[in-house]
Amino acid sequence: MLFRSREETARNQTLYQGESLMKTEIVRRTAVVARAVAGLAIFGASVALTGCTTSGFALNGGTTTPPTGYAYLTGNWVFQTVPTAGSTPFSSLAGYVDEQSGNPGVNDLTTAALQAQQPSSCYLGASLIPLQGALQAAALGLRSFSVNAQFVTINATKDATATHLTGTYSIDGGCAGGAAGTITGTKYNVLTGTYAGSVTGSNPAQTLRLSLSQNTQGSGEGLFLESGSAVFNGFSCFSKGTLSAGAGTIIGNTVALTFTTDDPSGAKVILNGSVDSAADVLTISSGSITGGGCAGSLAASTLTLQ
Repeated sequence: MLFRSREETARNQTLYQGESLMKTEIVRRTAVVARAVAGLAIFGASVALTGCTTSGFALNGGTTTPPTGYAYLTGNWVFQTVPTAGSTPFSSLAGYVDEQSGNPGVNDLTTAALQAQQPSSCYLGASLIPLQGALQAAALGLRSFSVNAQFVTINATKDATATHLTGTYSIDGGCAGGAAGTITGTKYNVLTGTYAGSVTGSNPAQTLRLSLSQNTQGSGEGLFLESGSAVFNGFSCFSKGTLSAGAGTIIGNTVALTFTTDDPSGAKVILNGSVDSAADVLTISSGSITGGGCAGSLAASTLTLQ
């Protein structure tokens, strides 16, 4: 009979445990690699099939030369909705529509990032609706990604100037499933230029002169950034302001601007309002001054393009 010493038994147990741990680690790393390879394969297949990132937005726009006088849908849009069946999930949709230039006038990849306006409980906390589809001649078809398990489908026809769309929408899945209605889209001109006007009821008179520049590339949230400067007449604490990138936005007809003034106390002028589709009139519905000796509310004003 053979007898092992305690030391030899301990060494053998340690070796066995080490081999077991090594085998476990090899299995774990092999699984990790396999998952990574599978993920890359799925991502690659997705890009190959759709030409999109996982967000659903196109990686490139193609190089085909558009027909003479061709008008693209790309821009800032408002879609008014009128329900004809089911619930009313939102009053309207607004945001960025991007028609790619891959095959204009024939079959053009089109994406959109729209925000639900006055959303019902079905879209509360999840008002951003990303969509993808195509424009074939004048017919636009878009279908959204899942938002709270709901899918929005839009079928519409564009006019010759690509500034208006008319058609229908429907929703399947989720709590708004079965909702449907008509949709009317209006493309808004860029909010770029100098807008000036008086503050309503101000005495002594106060005037605003805003020089604005809209970024023509929309964001993944459907917003367009605004930048620029301002001249404030009749204000005792400041006379100028700067609108830095990201401090101003427009989505649909809704405008939000925050100017940093030349007030040594760091006062800011916050303006909220709306613009008409031609971007000729900027209506400031509410405003305020924060910080400094002029802090307080600011009355409404109507600013016109100069």
